[in-house]
Amino acid sequence: MLIFNTALLNTILNNRIRNLASYFCIYIFFWLIGSLSAFQKSPENNKKIAPTKIRLELGSFPLANIDQSAPAILTLSSHDLQSLLHPTKTVKPNLNKGTNSSISESNENRKNGSETGLRSTLIIKDLPKSMFQKLALAQSKKPQNEMKLIRLVVGAKTEEDSLLQPNILGDWQIQQEKIGFRPRFPWQPGLRYGLILDKDLLSTSAPQIIYWQIPASASKPSTRISSVYPTRNKLPENQLKFYIYFSAPMSRGEAYEHIHLKNEKGETIERAFLTLEEELWDQQQMRFTLLIDPGRIKQGLKPREDLGPVLEKGKRYVLEIDHHWRDGQGNKLSKSFRKSFEAIEADNNPPEPLDWKIIPPKTARDKLIITFPKPMDYTLIQRLELIDEQNKRLEGEIEITNEETAWNFKPRFPWQIGNYQLRIDKAIEDLAGNRIRRKFEIDITDSPLQNSGQAKDQNLPILLPIRIQWVKSK
Repeated sequence: MLIFNTALLNTILNNRIRNLASYFCIYIFFWLIGSLSAFQKSPENNKKIAPTKIRLELGSFPLANIDQSAPAILTLSSHDLQSLLHPTKTVKPNLNKGTNSSISESNENRKNGSETGLRSTLIIKDLPKSMFQKLALAQSKKPQNEMKLIRLVVGAKTEEDSLLQPNILGDWQIQQEKIGFRPRFPWQPGLRYGLILDKDLLSTSAPQIIYWQIPASASKPSTRISSVYPTRNKLPENQLKFYIYFSAPMSRGEAYEHIHLKNEKGETIERAFLTLEEELWDQQQMRFTLLIDPGRIKQGLKPREDLGPVLEKGKRYVLEIDHHWRDGQGNKLSKSFRKSFEAIEADNNPPEPLDWKIIPPKTARDKLIITFPKPMDYTLIQRLELIDEQNKRLEGEIEITNEETAWNFKPRFPWQIGNYQLRIDKAIEDLAGNRIRRKFEIDITDSPLQNSGQAKDQNLPILLPIRIQWVKSK
């Protein structure tokens, strides 16, 4: 009996030892796998195997780590910065030094000098031959405005966030082992950019980001918000948009970070605005169009049902624009801006031109004035045109006054007695987005007239006759 118990005990001990040995081997195996994975993902390891000979140029000026910052941010020297911002002549991108080839540009762009200054082409040079061959092969099936294995983004605070940023709009071109990128919109001084090299291009486990920027100007901030429309302090609760005018060209890509709508308690109203990847600027980048989210204006849409309307009748609000918004030279605004207003009853009545009042000029040098029963969209109402008896558009100065309820026109040349017509674009809107003779709530694509000739007639301008005459003084 004692022999049986001893044998049984030995068997049990041997099994436990074997199990412990198995568990230990499994533990060592997974530890080695985890250590290898961590080593491959290590930023330090990636930096060792990432290419170090790649050079960047902006136009013909090299980008370098001038202040030896860590992490490195490539930038321009003070001398090159001044040469870039104040070019004395048009300089073509130096893609093929010593040859006649360059990134293709239209003659119009060359005349306008769009290859210089803040529209200069970013040039990627000294790529290893193997990498360049990968790029050329991948690019052969891509359009000009896309590049595979290389991306340009606005650099975020962290590397992970930078990788999630959308691509900067522009055109790519590969020539003679050099790569050029010309942005659709000017580069912004003071804004950090990231050149992302894909892991498949580098043959590494993770992509690499090369950060660069154009230094911001050291001059004193002078750009200011010159005006915000609409100007009145009582707006319909279905107000659609604001226009923000600046005294100088502004930067792109950060508008929504600096605009806030607050309620009576000073609380920021979240998701009040429609945030667009491509911001709504005019050509000079001096007018920004800010849209209140239409999904919270139109009845029956999910954003309105989930979050409620942005504005409510009888409540007060403040539109705040902070001074940290940078202008086209990378400087902050000279000061912040606040617009206080009260929300009133919604306006669901489309504008009717027959309700407008026309005040003809009394002399050959007077203004012609048209007044409206309610405020109109400041920018769109300027589309009104006067045409003469020969169907020619009259040239002159337009001024919108009386809180956007009056359109004033002063002709370039003195009035001639005769018949004129006011041409009214049906895309003109009031403050709530109601178009001429069409409510904002109505979607024209649902109309049975959409594909008919009658639908086309709905888009034709309206013509109102105007008679200009006066009694000549003796």
